[in-house]
Amino acid sequence: MSLGEFLCGKIDHKFIKRGVSEIVPKKREEAEGTMGFCCGACMVGAVGTLRQGSTLVHNVPLLYCPICHEVEVHHSVQDEFELLMEYARGDGAREVNLSEFIEGKGEDWKETCTGFQDGEPETVLREQIDMALDLLRVARQLEDGEWESALKHRLHVLGKRLARYRKAKTNR
Repeated sequence: MSLGEFLCGKIDHKFIKRGVSEIVPKKREEAEGTMGFCCGACMVGAVGTLRQGSTLVHNVPLLYCPICHEVEVHHSVQDEFELLMEYARGDGAREVNLSEFIEGKGEDWKETCTGFQDGEPETVLREQIDMALDLLRVARQLEDGEWESALKHRLHVLGKRLARYRKAKTNR
């Protein structure tokens, strides 16, 4: 089970989960947002498949929020993604591979991610929980009740996902 499959248990209305790594935006405009942060949680890097209209784009560097489920194309390949989509629409292609189009960029984009889905989802969930706990300590020191409440909610969501992952892992 991948992180994308595990974390997408309850997906935001903007997206439809398809299998392990296909996260499909209904509209391109809805997937655009701020870079790296959405609801305040750190977004996790991943490689997945996006559907744009009738075209599937494979090997797209993505940022995914494990809390609000926001998904966006990584900013370092955004221009190439849009250009490839124009070519695909013009050619009527049903499937394209972004990795062939961004060969020069290699895996450098991963360095700008705070976390990256590369193996066990438990590792990423634990990292997210650790960051939220660190921020909770700061929120308490600043006596910021609103931020503290938001962080407690984030920890609750992450804790439930970690428990669900562990349960699914033991049932295999």
